[in-house]
Amino acid sequence: MQIDLSGPQGNAYALLALATSAARQLRYSEKRTSEIIRRMRSGSYEAILDTFDDEFPGIYWFVGDPRPHRKHIAPVLTAGR
Repeated sequence: MQIDLSGPQGNAYALLALATSAARQLRYSEKRTSEIIRRMRSGSYEAILDTFDDEFPGIYWFVGDPRPHRKHIAPVLTAGR
């Protein structure tokens, strides 16, 4: 799922809510979900994005990612695999 960081989806609170929802949909335990949210709240906006990358790899990707090391990373989708 694509998240445009320059729009309302990119707001830190929206990202926290999305992470909570995604963790529930993936049936993460309450403990794991709480730890994810704690990690996201403990740092900068970059920490929120890094946590998304760590916890939901390949599920979410960002458009307009401000992190210099992530500017050109996008998922590779292949047909028939």
